[in-house]
Amino acid sequence: MHLIHDLTNAFEKAAVASDRMPMIKYMKGHFDFYGVRSPKRKELFREILKSHGIPPQQLAIKIILDLMNHPKREMNYAAIDLALRVQKKYSQPEDLQWIREIILTRSWWDTVDGIAPNILGKFLQNYPELRDPCLKDFIQSDNIWLQRSTLLFQLRYKQDTDQDILFTLCKSLSYSKEFFIQKAIGWALRQYAYTNKEAVYDFVEGHSLSNLSKREALKHRKN
Repeated sequence: MHLIHDLTNAFEKAAVASDRMPMIKYMKGHFDFYGVRSPKRKELFREILKSHGIPPQQLAIKIILDLMNHPKREMNYAAIDLALRVQKKYSQPEDLQWIREIILTRSWWDTVDGIAPNILGKFLQNYPELRDPCLKDFIQSDNIWLQRSTLLFQLRYKQDTDQDILFTLCKSLSYSKEFFIQKAIGWALRQYAYTNKEAVYDFVEGHSLSNLSKREALKHRKN
């Protein structure tokens, strides 16, 4: 696990004490930080990964899971950075198991919002036959982070967005009282509006959505 060791040393040395508490407060005290801002963290990650190379598949998955379980949030972000590269190099149907696990590990919007569109979304494009079973599992789990992931996995799809799936998911989760679900409904609709604004506006006007979801969905609408 030399990669984890080197990341730990690099982040500890680069930590800025005065940045640590603001970062903790921004995350509502849910997570601890070294105090390494995003640009520096990404730079260090790239340097260290370049020196090590992407590990063999099974070892890489273990490292991702270990990084996601690390108490420092920068290490969790490094897990996602590594996962992006591992999926690109080693993609296989069995990846859904560890993708699901990292969504559920130390979950909050900052990790889930990176995993859902960039990792889960790409995976389901690669393996469309797994899409419907995956979405069904995530929706029925009653876990807000898995559910939020179903709303956000198509954020990067643009014209490839499956409109029926998006609208069906928004309707099925519209009764949730969870802030993070209502916010994600609006975000997903707003993003799709860049591709098909009339369809989104018609959907919002024709369905019972929360005020938060509507406000987010129509945020950039011109009167």
